[in-house]
Amino acid sequence: MINKDLRVGLIEPYATRDGTLLGPRMKDLYSMVRLPSRAIELLAAVLRNRGFPSVRTFNPLYNKHRNRLHPEELRALADMDVVGISSITRTQPPAYELAHRLKKLNPRLRIVFGGPHVTALPEEALEHGDVVVRREGDLTFVELLERTAEDKEDPCLKAVQGISYRDGNGNIHHNPDRPFLTSEELSDLPFPDYPAQVRKGISNSVIVTSRGCPFHCDFCAVISQFGSGYRFLDVDRTVALIEHTLRQTRKPVFFGDDNFNARPERTRAILERILERGIRMPSWGAQVR
Repeated sequence: MINKDLRVGLIEPYATRDGTLLGPRMKDLYSMVRLPSRAIELLAAVLRNRGFPSVRTFNPLYNKHRNRLHPEELRALADMDVVGISSITRTQPPAYELAHRLKKLNPRLRIVFGGPHVTALPEEALEHGDVVVRREGDLTFVELLERTAEDKEDPCLKAVQGISYRDGNGNIHHNPDRPFLTSEELSDLPFPDYPAQVRKGISNSVIVTSRGCPFHCDFCAVISQFGSGYRFLDVDRTVALIEHTLRQTRKPVFFGDDNFNARPERTRAILERILERGIRMPSWGAQVR
């Protein structure tokens, strides 16, 4: 029996104008449309569902410290056993700075990066942290934490699919990719719960009902991160997720699927089920091709 009482912190930094961790927030689409993290609250739900009780999420955009990362939050993160940092290219510089600040406060802290940027450039990320979770992290991060719980100082990571890491001798290892989750596995994932401060601070909730895209547009990073095999929650589970989200907040909904109408008959079935159940939808939008 693995003792899963690891202290785990999950954070998604925000983009800054000068690329520093504490710099002024970048003025762009994401400062006008205030969205919750798509990654950390779902990952927290997955971890709790798999028996990790001590998981805390941090979203500085919606904290009580004027929406800036606060020394109190830095100290709380540094007190963890593992910190997972989710980021994209525009937030990668502050993510790396955050990792260095946390390591300075607690050299024994294990830093894990996830997201499309580090998936593409894992060796760059390993100059700033200990492990990179490539592509989808739902199952990979759980297994990584299970190995870490067995041995916090020197976990055996050789068999964990979907990670890159640096061993005790400084050598970098790229383990084989983990297969993408199937539609059935996506439907089995728990639903994310948003903390009160996040619910208060966002302008839109985010509901993600699928991953991947069947098209191969050469400008898009979706295929490298989530693949071209379109995978999705079944209609019943999708509607249950919508109802779960609306019980938390009635703010406008953004369907965060990379292509909400990749299968038009499925999209139609979801919308018809919403009408059949009499669900009062707030205004909503989606990404479509």
